[in-house]
Amino acid sequence: MSIGIPASAILLLIFGACAGTPAASERPAPVTLNYRHVTTSEVRNVVTAYDALMKLRPYLSGWRAALLVQGPAYLDDRRLGAPAQLRTVPGGAVWEIRLLEAAEATARFGTDHPLGAIVVVTRTGR
Repeated sequence: MSIGIPASAILLLIFGACAGTPAASERPAPVTLNYRHVTTSEVRNVVTAYDALMKLRPYLSGWRAALLVQGPAYLDDRRLGAPAQLRTVPGGAVWEIRLLEAAEATARFGTDHPLGAIVVVTRTGR
């Protein structure tokens, strides 16, 4: 029993479908957001540095989420105090925000960083 489709049409369908799928090595790498390091382009349209941190809050868990509430905040390597103090830093002045783990914060700023630290670098402080 014949269905009346020429063999060349079947080959075209088979090879055409294979040609449209890129090989695994040709596919672009998936974009992953790094919530430990926030750059200028990611803090656009925020009023303060604190607002930028609060935009991240839904994506953070564990020590990072606790850090936003309890951890010390640093502005250009000077300790500000609680993260709420970042409300005084205009969003347009922010160059980057880093969330440091406890070991990194202790190595950089000394003891008293059981949750880590929030480090904000301004355009003038970089």
